[in-house]
Formats: sequence, C-alpha cells, structure tokens
Amino acid sequence: VAVPNLSEAVQDADLLVFVIPHQFIHKICDEITGRVPKKALGITLIKGIDEGPEGLRLISDIIREKMDIDISVLMGANIASEVAAEKFCETTIGSKVMQNGLLFKELLQTPNFRITVVDDADTVELCGALKNIVAVGAGFCDGLRCGDNTKAAVIRLGLMEMIAFAKIFCKGQVSTATFLESCGVADLITTCYGGRNRKVAEAFARTGKTIEELEKEMLNGQKLQGPQTSAEVYRILKQKGLLDKVTFDWLVYPTHDLCVDGLALGFVLMGGNEKLWILAKLIKMRFDQGRPPENLGYRHEERKQEKLQDRSQRQEGQKFKVTLHSIGNWSCLGYMRPCLLPPKEKPFLKEGGVDQEKTSSFFAA
Repeated sequence: VAVPNLSEAVQDADLLVFVIPHQFIHKICDEITGRVPKKALGITLIKGIDEGPEGLRLISDIIREKMDIDISVLMGANIASEVAAEKFCETTIGSKVMQNGLLFKELLQTPNFRITVVDDADTVELCGALKNIVAVGAGFCDGLRCGDNTKAAVIRLGLMEMIAFAKIFCKGQVSTATFLESCGVADLITTCYGGRNRKVAEAFARTGKTIEELEKEMLNGQKLQGPQTSAEVYRILKQKGLLDKVTFDWLVYPTHDLCVDGLALGFVLMGGNEKLWILAKLIKMRFDQGRPPENLGYRHEERKQEKLQDRSQRQEGQKFKVTLHSIGNWSCLGYMRPCLLPPKEKPFLKEGGVDQEKTSSFFAA
C-alpha cells in the first residue's frame, strides 16, 4: 500500500533507494533523519554532485553523514524506458562495504539486468554526474552536423577529463578499470547517443529555441543536469585554485562563461581551438534561423582586472559583452577567437588590430 507521508514511509525500513534530483537531497535527508534504523542500508541512483562550502561533496557522502547509514551507488547505461521494457542492459554498483553491494546485487539483478559490484564507489558516482556534461557537447555536435568524427573526439576527450577529475577529487584510490565498467564508458556512450541532455542540446542548435522552451516541450518542465553540473564543476575547480593547473578551464564551460541569447550553457568540448570552431558554427546557425544572438559573453583572461560595466561587472570582470551588429565577414568573431587563445598563440592578431584575411578564411571553413 502506498504511503504518501515520507517520514511514515521510511519508518523501520531495512533498505532505502534514493532516486531524486540531487538539489533536494539535503531537504529529504533532514526530513527522514531519525526515522530510519541505524542498521538500514541505502543505495543511491542520483546522478549529480553537491557544491558545498568546502568544495565538491558526493551525494552518497551527504546521505551517509546525515543519516548515519551505509550507502552504495548504482550507475550505468540504463535508459529507463529500455529497462522498463526488459531490454538487456548492464549496470555497476559501487560499495565501500562489498558485502552490502553484493546484497543489493542479489536483490536487483535479473536475467535482463546484469550487475557488477566494485569497491571504487566514489568513481562510480562521479561517472554518473560528469557524463551529462559530455552529453550536452555531443548534442551540440549533432545539432551542428559536425559529423561522427567530431562527436567521437568530444566523447573520448570527455572521458579523459572524467578520469582526470576523479583522480583529483576522489578521496580513495581511483581504478582506471572502473571507467571500463557500465558506469563509465558504456553510460557515457549511451548518454551521448540517446540521453535527454544530448537530445535537448541537439534541438537547441537546430531549432533556435531556448533551453527553457525545449525543457518545457521535450521534458515537461524538467531541468537538464548537464549545464548545471558543468557550472558546479567549474566553481569547485575555481574554489580550489585548479583552473590554471588542469585542462578543465577550457573543457568545462560554465553557465556564466558562455551565453548565447543571454541563455546559460554548460558543456564539455575538446579545447580552445575546436570549441570556438563549434561555437562559431552554433552562432552562425542562429543567424541562418533568423534568431541572431544579441550578445556573447566569454572568459577573457587578459581583461580580468578591468572595470567592466553592467552584467560583466557583476562577474568580477571575468567576462564582457560583445554586441553582434552584423555577421557579414565574421569580424567580431575574428576578434573574439584570438582572445581565447594562449598569449603566444594568436595567429589572427596583427599590429594595430585583427588580420581580417586570416580570420575570414578561418571562420568561412
């Protein structure tokens, strides 16, 4: 019998399964703390991270600390509709207490739902969160018709960044083999080809509609996790002073760094040069659709200390606005592009300004 009252539903429970948007985990845990027996076991399917005062916190750690119970995690290439249709799939359970992970395997595994248990629980959980960022970039590639080669590069480099991120932030030992489980490369591939983050990102590039409009039309108002997780990852890296020490500075574009139509986007792409190439294609497609972006904001290291106006000033001088009055020869993009290259790699700049011939030929491609 269904029990609508949460506190009442978990009373004397032996096993708990957490499947909620990660933004609500604090509220839910506070509501049921003290109602659950200490001997209870939990497993979380939540794909996200928490941005705490001290930096990154895993959702499982929050549950463990607030409720004082052991928590396992389940992540994998598991599109819900296909699991419900009993199509064959695999998944990964990460558990710091293997006995508990094996118990959940015994309870959840079926002939069509095969489970592997590993003790690298933190890595399993991070895979579930970070893959959504890569999927948004993959969706942009599809929407811009960049081709399978470009999309494959986005996925591969995104996986490399996931591994690097895990090695920096996981408290325990990170096993590269975990990324070969369903929670790693399999879930990444599935999400980049069939997930909602990819689907909405593709529609954004092709239709010219805003992310908010597409969320209402395609997700019944649900929010994408990729852009939000990207922003959280960026702020965590910035807080730890790692932006200049790891490659995430140019792979993770947070919501306040890349704005088209004043709309925040967050995604993982390949790097400074390739990213700006895809960005240029995205903006050009907006013009072709008759919905030109009014402004474009982006990180500009050389202007960090300048006193900028309006919105840029509120971002402590980390971005500035460029109004695109015309798209004729892409001169505005020709200026923006070299600004994002390292100081010694600005092939489009010449004394007194921008080399229009080089910029025009580059963006024409």
